[in-house]
Amino acid sequence: MSTTFNLTNSATEVNTAIQAVVGADTTPDAASANMVTSQGVFNYVNAELGPFKGKTITLEGTGIAATDNDTSVPSSAAVKDYVDNNVSLKYATYTAADASDDDVDEDTVIALTEETDASNIGTVSNGTVTLSSGAYLVAFSGTFSKRATSGGWYGNFQLKLRHNGATKGEHTVTNTTAGESVSFTRIIVSNTSQTVDVFANEVNGASELYYQNVALSIIKIA
Repeated sequence: MSTTFNLTNSATEVNTAIQAVVGADTTPDAASANMVTSQGVFNYVNAELGPFKGKTITLEGTGIAATDNDTSVPSSAAVKDYVDNNVSLKYATYTAADASDDDVDEDTVIALTEETDASNIGTVSNGTVTLSSGAYLVAFSGTFSKRATSGGWYGNFQLKLRHNGATKGEHTVTNTTAGESVSFTRIIVSNTSQTVDVFANEVNGASELYYQNVALSIIKIA
């Protein structure tokens, strides 16, 4: 069957187009006007997309946690959903009511109570915070002073930040008028359940411990 084609291109343009096909590139090149051989296209696609061959796409509805394997590729929505729901700062804060009228006059654990713990990283009982295994950043602060008991004389108080009963920070309160600002920041680590408390240890005398603005913050870091 004979077919006639009417070309609107000039002879020079036709020749250039034919040469682009005859001299086809073997690799895609953004700077080239030539055609690319099918082998060249195959090699390029295989090299660039080969790692995704045979992979399935994990969508947000399925979730990354449900496709913990090496044959799935998560969509950006699936990644964002996982990060939003699983990667967050886990922390708890504890406070103690100011001790001014209800004075502390013996060795005691400061009466901390839970203020916030949305992640449920700890429990508190009688001022002692119990945490699960892991690493935590612990920050304690407050203002402390001491007074003599009736008929007694001024002694001192040692404040101790304790981890599993062992002292991790210590400060001796000697001020009898203005309060002393006391703070400790420590990292604690344990492979098993662990405790944190602030212990007030009366030293060489009969005194009462006053305190204000007591706060303990705990951040889980590992």
